[in-house]
Parts: sequence; C-alpha cells; structure tokens
Amino acid sequence: MMVHKYYRSSVMTLGKTQQYGPAAAVETVIQKASASTGVAAALRVSSWRPLGDSGVNCAICYHRRGDEKEEEEKKEEEEVEKEEEEKEKEEEKEEKEEEEKDKEEEKEEKEEKEEEKEEENLQEVKGKNKDQDDEVKEGSTE
Repeated sequence: MMVHKYYRSSVMTLGKTQQYGPAAAVETVIQKASASTGVAAALRVSSWRPLGDSGVNCAICYHRRGDEKEEEEKKEEEEVEKEEEEKEKEEEKEEKEEEEKDKEEEKEEKEEKEEEKEEENLQEVKGKNKDQDDEVKEGSTE
C-alpha cells in the first residue's frame, strides 16, 4: 500500500504500538485525518497498492508521488533562476562601479591637465614679467 511521507510515520507507529495490520493502521489514520480536517469519508481507497510503487495515489491524501517529484524539480528550477538573476544583478553592479571609477579617473586626469596648464601659464607670466623687469632695469641704467 502507498502512503504519503506525511502520514507514513503515523501509520508505522500505529502498526507497531497498537498491533494494527497495515490496512487497519491506514484506515485508522484516514479516520483521524477526516475527523481533524473535516475531509469526508471519501478518503478511503478501494484498492491498496504497495508502498514501493511510484506515481500511484497515496491511500490517505491522494497525492501522487510523481507530483512530488515535479514540485521538487520546479522548486530547483526556480532556485537556479533566482541564482542567475542574482548573478546578473551583481554583474550589473560591478559594471556600474567600474563606469563610476572610469569617470572619476577621467575627472582626475582633466583636473591634472588643467593644473599643468595653469602652472605653464604662471611660468609664462613670470617669464614675461622677468623680461619686462630686465627691460626696465636696462632702461634705468642707461
């Protein structure tokens, strides 16, 4: 008989402690499940299948084993997609940071060039002033 993971421990404990056979233990769990969840007596299954069968309905909740595998695969796919999205976001952040660094470097280079030009202008102005001073000195000595 096939029993869903959720109910398997209940069935096994009932079978061991109260000396139920597997069918009677499942029947008892079905009664408890229908009483606690309000599920109708339709939970009962007409034919029992062995626990090892894959893809058959659970005797209690009617979930299929194949459905569980599909759900697990979907979850794994979603996790992979999330990881890929996170990687893409990280790459985008890194690219933005690199662009910002490049912009800062360009600004620094421009500032350095401007400072060099200012220094050159100052030197030219100083040179002109020296020439004028020299001319003034030459004129005063004559």
